[in-house]
Amino acid sequence: MTKEKQRLLELAQTATKEGRQVDFKERFDPLSPQDWARIIKDVIAMANSGGGVILFGIKDDGSYSNFDRNTIIGIDPAVVADKISSYTREDFSEFEILEITRKKRRLAGILIFSTPTPIVFTRAGTDVTEDKGKQKPAFVKGSVYFRHGAKSEPGTTSDIKSVIDRVVSRIKKSWLQGIRKVASIQEGEEVIVSRKETATTTIPTQRVLGKIVTNKDAPSFRLENPREVWPFRTKELVAEINERLDGEKTITIHDILCIRRRHNINENTKPDYVYKPYQDLSPRYSVPFASWILGSYKKSQKFFDEAREYIKKSKSRHE
Repeated sequence: MTKEKQRLLELAQTATKEGRQVDFKERFDPLSPQDWARIIKDVIAMANSGGGVILFGIKDDGSYSNFDRNTIIGIDPAVVADKISSYTREDFSEFEILEITRKKRRLAGILIFSTPTPIVFTRAGTDVTEDKGKQKPAFVKGSVYFRHGAKSEPGTTSDIKSVIDRVVSRIKKSWLQGIRKVASIQEGEEVIVSRKETATTTIPTQRVLGKIVTNKDAPSFRLENPREVWPFRTKELVAEINERLDGEKTITIHDILCIRRRHNINENTKPDYVYKPYQDLSPRYSVPFASWILGSYKKSQKFFDEAREYIKKSKSRHE
């Protein structure tokens, strides 16, 4: 379990009132577009504000309601990810739906992890009824929401500054780790500083035969257009696979995430499948990765189900 997940779990188990990182929901109707709009707004606002937790079955005053936690526990995370994508065009899945125990009472909750780059709503949310009875969109197209106390509201200059401060803090931490390593060298040891670019050659316009490998000692090249090798974003990869499955099976963004975690596929272990040049950018995927997924499904029609089941079991082991 990561330190961030542990921190959010402790917050979920001990919080007595709502705040920037905590939101209580007395109830939730998965058939209500208005309820979904409110949840999506809060999830994105918390992700933009450094993370948080939404607890279901608790009233605004902190007392418990009779809400059935299984209403939330039974929701497929892929459904949430798809709804977020429909409003943001982003493949955000840095959240977990799980059961949380508070003083021997079992509730449902959503842990939301921080996003390094603020997520923008690309279309307006469903109209919801405000306290004064007026109807208005849950969120506005082009807006960036953050947490202001216990509310999710459009961002301000101060919010943007906080995002920049978090990024700078993360970079400083990385630098300090490097400085500590340098400061700890012993007599007779030396530090060699190199830039990856010096050992990298740009591939010319003509085709060059080559192979993507994990061997760090192999000669390296910089692609002029990486999108030619890794043409798909997650949503595009899902569309490509569904088209090639031709109705036999339909997958979602969540399936791709499950497959990657189940088979340990990332930019380091399988660089021919996944490309992620910078930490803050979404990964891109290659045609061979799509073909491997389809081939694995042809070998076993339980391929997607087994990946999902693996993730479910992994969650239960760490809760």
